[in-house]
Amino acid sequence: SSGQPAWDRLQRRLAAGDGAAVARTAKLECGDPAIGADELDLLRGQAFLRMEMPLAAEMVYLDVAKRSTNLPSGQMALRLLAEAASASALDDEPVETFAVALDYPVQSQLAASMVDYFKWRGFSRRNLDSWASLALARINPGSPWQQEILYRDGQIAAQAAAQAAGSLAKARALFDAVAKSPATRATTRQSAALQVSRLDFEGLEYKTAFSEAQTLTLPVREKGRALLEMSWAQYYLRDYGKALGSLEALRTPFFTSSKTPERSILQMLIFKDLCQYRYLRSAVDAYFAEYAPVYATIENRRPLEDDPRLGSMALLPEPLQSSANLVHELREERRTIERELGGGPEATHLRDRLARREEAILFDLRGKVAAAVGDVAADLIDAREQVKAVRYIAKIQSLSTERDLSKDYKADEVPSFEFEKLYWPVKSEYWWDEMPFYQALISSRCSDRVKR
Repeated sequence: SSGQPAWDRLQRRLAAGDGAAVARTAKLECGDPAIGADELDLLRGQAFLRMEMPLAAEMVYLDVAKRSTNLPSGQMALRLLAEAASASALDDEPVETFAVALDYPVQSQLAASMVDYFKWRGFSRRNLDSWASLALARINPGSPWQQEILYRDGQIAAQAAAQAAGSLAKARALFDAVAKSPATRATTRQSAALQVSRLDFEGLEYKTAFSEAQTLTLPVREKGRALLEMSWAQYYLRDYGKALGSLEALRTPFFTSSKTPERSILQMLIFKDLCQYRYLRSAVDAYFAEYAPVYATIENRRPLEDDPRLGSMALLPEPLQSSANLVHELREERRTIERELGGGPEATHLRDRLARREEAILFDLRGKVAAAVGDVAADLIDAREQVKAVRYIAKIQSLSTERDLSKDYKADEVPSFEFEKLYWPVKSEYWWDEMPFYQALISSRCSDRVKR
């Protein structure tokens, strides 16, 4: 075949890691009819994975699977899709739609378990319980998709424990098993380990919770939430300097999407516990200045979903956070296409498909955010009352507490490079592994109560 040399050349480029070259030139170099569209798309999918574009790879693998399910190329597409899904977070909804409609046997055991998992999920959401049970029974116990089921069971157990109807130990055991299983998908393993850390925190195991959270690789929104939880653990351990250092890190632009009033409230509690009333008053003033526009939106009855801060806070819980993260990944892949693949017809078509998928997710998110911001606004009103209460208590305590100037209040030394990292307005990365070493130069100013 005249196309075979070009095919071999593309395979060599792919093996060498040059995914962009393969994705850019595959259809141009292989014009021989003997090399079919399925084979080219499978090759492009592998190239997209090399370019760290799993969502684009998912699209082309599903294209092949839909048009050639009963052919070897369609079966290969499902196997490659299952392998990609085991390593990366994909867009689950298109896979679920495909799986629910599929009535042809899948040969690969890994792919068959993936299809049955999404059948189970889709049938369950449609209240087709008998079909869902059949799909669930077919999932291989040693597959990543069985671990997804166990993770779901852990969530149910944790919800029951939160309502005093279950055991934290049961939920922790389920999440711990998922986090330690070699079969678990990478993203699910991190989520399970984070849930273990949170349950340990609920069980008052603050040191354990802190050390567990420190090892995780998380999306930025979840990373901001985890850093706030680590700050609470440091607070309960009375490591106030490091708690304040972590809270200061949350002020940087990197964590803009994770900001909530809780950061400010914890900072105020620390200042109150240390009798640092001047800092506390400054923190209260800063809080009301920062959130004044949000309170104005609430009190003037303007559309809550139009306020960017309320919208960001509404996106923090699951499942909205996952949808927001997916939008971010779609945008990143579109930028990669523009940068690496140029403006040819194939690249433009793929970029447009990603854009349409992004818009569909955003349309769904807008409705869900509009439904969620009311609760966020109510929480923000509660936070304002908490801030007022802290300010009032601190005012009373400051009148009955005096400073003992005989004590040496020199704080622990902190290397200058750590402060440079702390205050650098970084937007693209953060020194997650160094968080335990950030701390603020602060000490207690409390003394014995003035005797009346």
